[in-house]
Amino acid sequence: MLETHKNNRFICDYYSLGMTVIRIIRAEVPGGTITNISLPELPPDAGVIGYDDIPAEKNLSVFNRTMPLLCDGKIRYEGEPILLLYGQNEQEIDIIASCIKIDYETDYTISALESYTDEQIDRELNFTRGKPERNFERSHKIVEEEYSTSEQNHYDLEPQGAAAFIKDDKSIAITAATQWPFNVRDNVSACLDIQQKKVTVDVPAMGKTHSGKLWYAGLLACYAAIVTWKTGKPSICLIPKTDSILYTPGRAASIIRHKTGLDENGKILCRSIDISIDSGAYPMLSEEVINRICFSAAGVYSTSALKITARSLKTNNPPSGAFNGMGFHQSFFAGESHANSLAKAAGLCPLEWRKLNTARKQINLPIGWEGKKPMQLDKLLETVAEMSDFRRKHAAYGLSAKMQNYFSGKKRGIGISVCCQGNGFMGKVEENEKYTVSARLDTDGSLSLFTSAVPENFQTSSLWCEIAGGILEIDPTDVRIETTDTSLVPDSGPSLFSRNITIITQLIEKCCNAIKKSRFRLPLPIEVKRSFRLPRTNGWDPESFSGNPFPIVSWGASVVETETDPITLDTSVRGVWFAADCGKIMNPYLARAEVESEIFRSVISSTMKPPVLKNTRTGIPLTPIQPETLFPIRIEFLDSRETKPGGLGELPDSLIPAALSEALSMGLDIKLRNLPSTSESLFQQIEHRTRIEEQELED
Repeated sequence: MLETHKNNRFICDYYSLGMTVIRIIRAEVPGGTITNISLPELPPDAGVIGYDDIPAEKNLSVFNRTMPLLCDGKIRYEGEPILLLYGQNEQEIDIIASCIKIDYETDYTISALESYTDEQIDRELNFTRGKPERNFERSHKIVEEEYSTSEQNHYDLEPQGAAAFIKDDKSIAITAATQWPFNVRDNVSACLDIQQKKVTVDVPAMGKTHSGKLWYAGLLACYAAIVTWKTGKPSICLIPKTDSILYTPGRAASIIRHKTGLDENGKILCRSIDISIDSGAYPMLSEEVINRICFSAAGVYSTSALKITARSLKTNNPPSGAFNGMGFHQSFFAGESHANSLAKAAGLCPLEWRKLNTARKQINLPIGWEGKKPMQLDKLLETVAEMSDFRRKHAAYGLSAKMQNYFSGKKRGIGISVCCQGNGFMGKVEENEKYTVSARLDTDGSLSLFTSAVPENFQTSSLWCEIAGGILEIDPTDVRIETTDTSLVPDSGPSLFSRNITIITQLIEKCCNAIKKSRFRLPLPIEVKRSFRLPRTNGWDPESFSGNPFPIVSWGASVVETETDPITLDTSVRGVWFAADCGKIMNPYLARAEVESEIFRSVISSTMKPPVLKNTRTGIPLTPIQPETLFPIRIEFLDSRETKPGGLGELPDSLIPAALSEALSMGLDIKLRNLPSTSESLFQQIEHRTRIEEQELED
């Protein structure tokens, strides 16, 4: 078995008797001011820490955005951390937490997504190409629709948390479930006002994160560090499952309005898109989210006249944004669902309409970046269409929905979608950053890889070992990935947007190739470093919407077929077909496993109603959602013209929701515009259709 030397303990496994336990006391109102805090009598080994007790920097920093570590007196969302309660007896601490009384002067003016004010706008982007208003005047047909997506929370199997320990040299060691160890180190150093070299961060084992442990772990690490620094004893901060679902950063809710003008043949003449994103009380990643959602808003369809207005809004909800795609999911759901309506308005099959309107080269995409590489969108669409028998099924199911009695039997539908995945950050948040990987070939012939990148599964670690072993012609079992300890490894940046495949893998290859050239000319050990920095030429300019937004882009298409009981509205997925053009496939088995897992999860999240949870102090336990039956999945990877590896883990999350929604809409002869597509939303649309039919009969 390959030995990666990465940590194999989850953060909850670090708890032991004698450790100081931390509980977060949270706000119970969505907005207002704290007027008084009443504490019960505390035992000698217990204590409370508030905003004013933080030793130094009182804000968490993520790129160029900040938020208070603890509430500064003004409450901005329900669940905002106010106090840290700590002690060594866990049961006793829980009792004390229930006795803490906080008085508020409540502000009933709630900032929301649906009816926002100008004061809520954190960031707004406007982009115009051509003359859309003039083109609307000469359009043969105009289609206007509004789409919405709800917030989506993380359902991690392991808890969010961090632990802190004092070392003999008076430095502090942090173990945090994070995708970004060096950001944790920097924030802990700042809040304690100690040198960065006095803080070491190690990463425990983690499951699939979907970007949920990007920056929130830094907040918990600061809590553990502050308590340990004050008490001199090891501490651990583990948040309950309900708190993790309610208050950790999830996918931002959105409202997206599309207006599109078509010519007589069904080709797009002009488009106008208005986007509102809920960034929560502290918009920590709003710049990245708003850039990505603007870039993907018009999809992969050519148009010479386009207007996009997008805004991120501050609301009385927990900070949002850190979820797969960060904007691509919302925009492709709305854009691909709207594409199905445009095809219907043009009297065309959704497949043929897409082939008529998709861009042929990157430079012809709606935003018009400077990439000139041809795209294989037609081939992707044809691949999934042939695999699924889309043309025949679409014609048959569409006719059946119109001709048959509604209660005559189960209703089948089929939907198709196409999208892209940008690998890496957009905007300018990383333009001055440099990320590094190092490798060392030792005298015994073994190779050590040093990186702070956090692989989400054993297969990724194994892939790195296999690649390194293949280049240096050594057994992969002689390759080890050293522990993610910030005192031992270089800063490799945050692990998201498929960077482990697209950037870290390339850096490992470069290190190994450099060692290979020097292997028989220099004495062992040989150690080399290789770094990645965003190219300054043709970089993405968010102000002018020009340049190259991503180092590598992956493309995908998907078809989903469903069957719905018209009485109970129970839905089953009959099949999913997926095709991708994602560059060089390093490991086909790993790639297929990743895609299958994400397709399965995306189907569940697209049809699952978010659980209603009470306040954390009286929260109800969650029951894991288990689908009744598995469904067949077929995956094809095209022979790509891109020689570098691209990511594909986020493609299903952008493809499946729109295709699934269209399949449900076709089967029941309705139009779904909300995500998730629950049985309640199906019933509402059926009622809406029935009312329209009754009105038409009366007229």
